[in-house]
Amino acid sequence: MTTPLMINQAATTGLSSSCYDDLNALASRLCRLGGGLSVFDAGGKLLFSADAGGCTEPDGGAVPFVLEQVAAFGQPVVFCGADAEIPACVYEADAKTRLVLMGKTPLCGDAAALEREKQYVAWILEGFARSSLQGRKVLMQIEKIGHELSQAYEEIILLYNLSTHMKVSQSTPAYLQLACDELTQLVQVEGIGIFLDRKHDGRKTLTLTAGAGVMRI
Repeated sequence: MTTPLMINQAATTGLSSSCYDDLNALASRLCRLGGGLSVFDAGGKLLFSADAGGCTEPDGGAVPFVLEQVAAFGQPVVFCGADAEIPACVYEADAKTRLVLMGKTPLCGDAAALEREKQYVAWILEGFARSSLQGRKVLMQIEKIGHELSQAYEEIILLYNLSTHMKVSQSTPAYLQLACDELTQLVQVEGIGIFLDRKHDGRKTLTLTAGAGVMRI
């Protein structure tokens, strides 16, 4: 049996170790069934290949077809090849890297057995594709929640600092200046200012009451 995908090849392709773990596990499972796995980049270049021996290597020329079919119909697995004999799926290693995985079906003596083996490989690829998609959704939700918690924490810190430093005898400009100083510690800006609407000689004008940094007025 051919050795599955090697982790130490990550340095040459830029994929993370977790991606290699996932791909190795998938390749090992297919190899135990007598089949194998070929991994192509989005341009059709063969990156890795593993099989139990005797399997025909899929053609990278089918990669555009796989990408197009998955995008158009949303199916986790499509069939490519001259006789639609190769099950394939798209694996998003990260936000910028898409790989096409093609399963190698074990060689069988009759057409019925070959069709069964092809379906077995397709089911395994489908399970892998769905699991990977669910994992990406969970990570996106975690990142979104983390961002929202970070924003809420900054707002709480600002309100806490303003409330603890506020004094009854404190003038309005001094308090507003405190607010500006606190904001500049939480928000990366070149300048910030607070303008109050005040009357001067019977006319309303905006007056700069507090600020920090550089501003263009």
